Amino acid sequence: MNEIRSSDRMSVAAIILNYFGTEKTLGCLLSLIDEELATIWLVDNSANKAELEKLQKALSDLPESLREKVRLLISKENLGFGKAINWAISQDKNTSLHHTHYLLLNNDAVVHSGLVRGLCDRMLAEPSCALAAPRLVYPEFELINGWYYRHLGYVTFKMTKSRIVLPFLTGCCLLVDSEIILDSGQLFDDDFFMYGEDIWLSWYVMSIGRSIASVPEVSLYHEGTGSSKKGTLFYEYHSARAHVLLAKKISRNASESALNLAGRVFYLFLRAILRSVRHHSLLPVKAYLMCWRSRNVFP
Repeated sequence: MNEIRSSDRMSVAAIILNYFGTEKTLGCLLSLIDEELATIWLVDNSANKAELEKLQKALSDLPESLREKVRLLISKENLGFGKAINWAISQDKNTSLHHTHYLLLNNDAVVHSGLVRGLCDRMLAEPSCALAAPRLVYPEFELINGWYYRHLGYVTFKMTKSRIVLPFLTGCCLLVDSEIILDSGQLFDDDFFMYGEDIWLSWYVMSIGRSIASVPEVSLYHEGTGSSKKGTLFYEYHSARAHVLLAKKISRNASESALNLAGRVFYLFLRAILRSVRHHSLLPVKAYLMCWRSRNVFP
């Protein structure tokens, strides 16, 4: 009996965002040449004519077998991560392609052979699984998934078992079952601009009775912080803001939301002080103060 391949039962579209990173995006795309993908949606978030021309030139030089899978979406502004993914999915849904799953992939990632097949096989083996992620290989370490202290906003990648800790898969690479897309047609909460949306999505999946899965048998190389640099006001602000948003987004009631916010007042301030000392800069403290005044945090 012939083996039924995962691609025979699942149609996967990849979604990749480019933000002033054509060289990295090209490397990411080339690593997908032998992967079982029906379509690759590439969203240019740069809103810059020179970057777009550079990207289009790079795409024209791709091998034909890969180039014919790529569909380029050009945003007039930087939509952020979640909103750009939502836009790509909405465009995909308006076609007749009928993809059953989406592979969300950072442009600074390089896929190791067999990644899509491995993630698909895991989902086929576990029908309740709605999110699957590979082992992430960084220059100095590897990780599988993270754990989030919901009452503080503290992230760790050391295995932790506690009722107050939420396991999550990082948004660097996620295979997503299209069945979990919200009634609004969106996958992510648009309130998140960057960071935190993967924690929210993991929480949401588990809250509706589906499961998440780490698949260490397959892997990719991830450079990390491809669209922002740690220590900058941009990074510090959006990182802190995401934690404050999560205080409300992953709460089951008003009392839990208040507890989560109170914990973050203390923990995020301590975090900002420590990061200011480490980077010899007051930017983390400035970002901490800014995030509490952000739109959508306290509308």
